[in-house]
Amino acid sequence: MDFSLTKKRFVLWLAISMLLIWHGIQAERIRNSGRIPLYDFAEYWAACRVFLSGGNPYDPAMLLKEQRLIGWMEKDPIMMWNPPWAIPILIPLSFLGYWPSRGLWLLVSCILLWVACDWFWRLCGGSASRRWLSWLAPAFFLPAALTLFLGQITVLVLSGMAGFLWALKKKRMFLAGIFTILISIKPHLLFLFWVFLVLWILKERYWKVLAGALLSLACASILVISVNPRIFLDYMTSMLSKSGPQIWSTPTWGVAFLMVFPNASTWIRYLPSAIGMLVSIYLWYSWKCIMDWQQRLPIILLLSVTTCAFTWTFDWVVLLPVVILFLCWFEKQPSRYWWLVAGVLAMQPLLVISQATTHTNFYSIWLPPALWFLYWIGSRMKSELCHKARMGI
Repeated sequence: MDFSLTKKRFVLWLAISMLLIWHGIQAERIRNSGRIPLYDFAEYWAACRVFLSGGNPYDPAMLLKEQRLIGWMEKDPIMMWNPPWAIPILIPLSFLGYWPSRGLWLLVSCILLWVACDWFWRLCGGSASRRWLSWLAPAFFLPAALTLFLGQITVLVLSGMAGFLWALKKKRMFLAGIFTILISIKPHLLFLFWVFLVLWILKERYWKVLAGALLSLACASILVISVNPRIFLDYMTSMLSKSGPQIWSTPTWGVAFLMVFPNASTWIRYLPSAIGMLVSIYLWYSWKCIMDWQQRLPIILLLSVTTCAFTWTFDWVVLLPVVILFLCWFEKQPSRYWWLVAGVLAMQPLLVISQATTHTNFYSIWLPPALWFLYWIGSRMKSELCHKARMGI
């Protein structure tokens, strides 16, 4: 028996088993509690309901009152920290009762994931006959499973990136700008995307992209202001309150710095983000201002997620394009790149163990740098192979 093949199968089945165990743990928790947990989708549904009634969607008391009606039993509500311009995108989710809306959103999320992954597969040059590999990618990447399980909306950010690249490929610059509204519903997550976008627009004078982005943002903002003129002030008040998102121990290197230096000023939490911005500007000039979004996307995603000041494990569904790139390399040369797929699969049991033993997201902080390490080695191997091909070696 081929020993290397046996090892590959072992890693694959280990990853599948750990994912099934993780889902089994969640199902057991649901059974013991005697009810289906509400999880994160409740924050969006309740916030939109409060907004439509003329209230403040960032008011904890109003959210708690709405969430009590659907069975939320905790002392504090689940808060929505997304900016006001995200509300018009989320409003359709609140037209139905909570559970019908939750089921509908799960279906929509699955479709969006499938479409986005299929597009990234084709963009990376994957063959049509094996595009099913991209469809399986979310099933074996725990952040994607977490996003669906919790009812999170990060899949919209991934869809926005896919739509942006699709529109660029079709030379529909105005539409590319409009797609950025989806990326902006979590502006902190891919914050370096905005740095590259602005520099690219200014250099290439793609004013249609800027017009599309500003128009979509303006329309969404005007819509929410027309219902609640104080909504932006309410949002900032909520973000800067003592119960704001800065109190959470998120899996970010800024929080890690605060844990190592507990007496340091809170600015240290944003030090990795500042470093990320400096690195992005350096990269822009090292790329000689030639912005190939398809080629540079993995670096932008990995650098943004690694250095952002606020993120959770489920947000890393936006790294699926990197995983799909690995699959495309593997599809073209299985014997050369099999270890990339094996490495990603091996990471999933570690994430499951971390979640199950620590009951916190923080100790999954290693995942984005680990993916970056795999990408760095894989891209170097690919560059060496291209160099040898050019030299006729």
